Amino acid sequence: MDNTLWHFGDSYSRWGNEPIGFSEFIAKNYNLKHNHLGISGHSNELIFGDILRNLNNFKKGDLIIINWSFFTRTTYVDNDNNILSLNNIIAGIKPQTSVNYNLYSDDYLRFLIDESHTFQKEYSIKLFKNLVNPLLNYLIQKEITPISSFNCFVSNEIIDRRISYEMIETPNTIKWIRDNFGYKNFLGVNFFEGDEQDHYKNGIQEKLANKWIEKIKYQKII
Repeated sequence: MDNTLWHFGDSYSRWGNEPIGFSEFIAKNYNLKHNHLGISGHSNELIFGDILRNLNNFKKGDLIIINWSFFTRTTYVDNDNNILSLNNIIAGIKPQTSVNYNLYSDDYLRFLIDESHTFQKEYSIKLFKNLVNPLLNYLIQKEITPISSFNCFVSNEIIDRRISYEMIETPNTIKWIRDNFGYKNFLGVNFFEGDEQDHYKNGIQEKLANKWIEKIKYQKII
């Protein structure tokens, strides 16, 4: 068991109070060590940063699972120079003032909203095509297997600003249902979806892992 399954992502990479999660079952299936680094609320930029920080730890033959987050999440720098995730600004939750986010000004908050809301498609294309994809292709060349899963590709409120898989062209992306790449859609169809606090129903983690294994193209290097 020299190789490792690395798991990055947002809250969809986590499994609440379940004793064993789906990526742990996947690691066991491939006889891999398991290193779980998913963080609830993470944006795609923060997930990418987590992967970069572990770049020197990856080895030939490792498997990397990435639960990419919603495209409508963005990051911000607060007054203490922390880089944080700005969540839910598209989900009908009205942002409050800059003070609530420990920001320097309301203008910065408005800029963040516009970037994530109005220009979320352009921002995501830049992030993935210019930064994420070159790194993932580098890992593939090093015989490390990154597997990408996306929550969904369509903004619920701005249908004409939808993002398609073809726009970002991320390698090794799981197509969950026919031509649908959306993980949330897959969870709903298979009755795996939980509530707002816990994305997964209780007791389905092993079944969910088997669904992932069906989609993952990974061959352990001996």
